[in-house]
Amino acid sequence: MPGLLSLPTELLQQIASSLPCSSALNLLSVNHQLRKACNDRLVFQQIAKRDLNYSSLSKWGIQDSFIRFKDDDPILTSASLSETIRLAFAAEKCIKSSTKKSDAWIFKVPKNTRRYDVLDWLPHMIALEHSAATSLKPEPFVIMYDDLVTHKAPENDLITASFMITRTLLHQLRYCVNVEKQVKKPLDKYFEANPGRSISPHADSITYLRNRVRRYGRFNKSFRLDEATALLPTFLLELAVYQLFPEQLRRQLPSVSSIGFASLMRIPPMFPQDATTSPSFAECHVEKMVRPMFLAGKWTGYYSEQRDSVHVRSFDPPMSDINIVARVPEGASDVAAVIDRETRGVDSHGEFSLQGRVKKNGQVELVKRYLVSGYTWPWMGCMTPFGIVGTWGDQSDELDEFDSFGGYFWIWKEEWCEGDR
Repeated sequence: MPGLLSLPTELLQQIASSLPCSSALNLLSVNHQLRKACNDRLVFQQIAKRDLNYSSLSKWGIQDSFIRFKDDDPILTSASLSETIRLAFAAEKCIKSSTKKSDAWIFKVPKNTRRYDVLDWLPHMIALEHSAATSLKPEPFVIMYDDLVTHKAPENDLITASFMITRTLLHQLRYCVNVEKQVKKPLDKYFEANPGRSISPHADSITYLRNRVRRYGRFNKSFRLDEATALLPTFLLELAVYQLFPEQLRRQLPSVSSIGFASLMRIPPMFPQDATTSPSFAECHVEKMVRPMFLAGKWTGYYSEQRDSVHVRSFDPPMSDINIVARVPEGASDVAAVIDRETRGVDSHGEFSLQGRVKKNGQVELVKRYLVSGYTWPWMGCMTPFGIVGTWGDQSDELDEFDSFGGYFWIWKEEWCEGDR
């Protein structure tokens, strides 16, 4: 130790920056001199940068030349010392977790709490596209979601769990050859082992996931974020299994790497002291994704047709060439963007327009009008990290929320389908 203490500060910092975050933190507790020298933002910035750029190929001795996070990346330069340490520690945990043989680490609950540890750092790492998180599968997060519902967890935790389910499911679908065998059957097996109380024992994973959507099969004047994020897994899985051919999965569905979550989110600090009062990951995408600058441009997507039977969902061919014209609102304090009536798109029934508004809280209210027939269908949706998700139907006062229900829709930016970066 005396030899270490005799080293110049610059060399001590260099040594500390070469260590894992947890080891560097231990070094700070040795004595005041080491703490003064190494408790430095640049030290932990280098640790964070190294571990954020970790490649799963490195364990095979292969170096990945792609550097995702550089020295001038805002995620590194804008963080305080405390935030940088948390970022580095989360990246280290992500790397260590990728070597585990079981999923038990996902379900770790710290003492004196009933909250899953991973909720405070893993969704953040997934949004930052950490390579150690790419191999995660949806099944453990479905288990987590069910447990959160059972214990009446906060809505934001349910939304965050749904984000992880959708992200892992979408990534799986993009690289599978046989959706039924590689994706759906593992989920079927999970639900067979963990049947719901009110569902037929012969139900499959699509039905089970559908049962997790609050107010499923109703057309409401508002469609909240918890409903939208819970809907996406069942909508996505059914679309992939029954509508898309394997080669269409890569070409038509959005690529998680092309979405670029980090640029669309204000990712909150990890490991908050009090999760109930700290900024939530669940809504960190809303502020940027409701802006006219983001909304403007080409979109694509699908809608389901469920007017004949709420439990029999069919999909029309995709809506394409949706050119959203968005502008800044005038006057309304709760509106973030106005969708101009010049917005146009095409589906199997012909050309249509979209007109409405996107609220600051992420709720979306649109009217879809077919230019030739004149038929109109109101859309009630919500902005998610994967695009706009919602329900459509008939707004007639003579119909209740069940009879007015037509189906669901999901649209996303066309550029997200351009393939992996």
